Amino acid sequence: MSEDRNLDAAERALGLDPKGFESADDAALTAAWEERLAPLAEQLEPVEPPEGLWTRIEAAIAPSNLSADVVELAAYKKRATTWRTIAAFATAAAAAMALFIFVPTSTVAPTPEAQKYVAVVTHDQNGQAGLIIEIEPSTGRATVIPVTAPPTGQSYEMWTIPTGETAPVSLGLLPQNAVARTNFVADVDQIFAISLEPAGGSPTGQPTQPLYHGRVVRVD
Repeated sequence: MSEDRNLDAAERALGLDPKGFESADDAALTAAWEERLAPLAEQLEPVEPPEGLWTRIEAAIAPSNLSADVVELAAYKKRATTWRTIAAFATAAAAAMALFIFVPTSTVAPTPEAQKYVAVVTHDQNGQAGLIIEIEPSTGRATVIPVTAPPTGQSYEMWTIPTGETAPVSLGLLPQNAVARTNFVADVDQIFAISLEPAGGSPTGQPTQPLYHGRVVRVD
């Protein structure tokens, strides 16, 4: 199975590419991605788009308004080197799209106050999302959104490896519902993880069975 086919299926599941023209195998890949990404939408309340949104989107993406900074998707595919990178990017894109809609009105770079970081922690084997962390660097506020639950009688524990460090640091047990945290510090490319532990957490202070990993990316 090629990386391009997996990325194409993820884009169809996100609504970025049309459906109905796939082969049976590709349609199955799309359905698998839809099931994998569905928990992201369950955390959100439906919101009516503001009046005139689509008109502004069409104007923003008109050929005359596109800058030289636009990167072709094909170029990204060529740079992608592993399935884990593609899975993390596609899922992070889903999280970003679900969390907010951003309509560009200019080519001015966002201020530090407007920047957001997102970490999507996915299963090492099947790419399923287990945890989403949305971070506002300017305020130190983070929203922790669990997307999975541990087996009965066991616990999921959250970990991070701060930039420049090698030892995992526990962030506590994975919550059952979305929670807000303050004074939360994270850098781009910082690693977050989830491990499967006995009930109550790691007995050794280190991950027992790490299953999910993800990196922080910036969402402008």
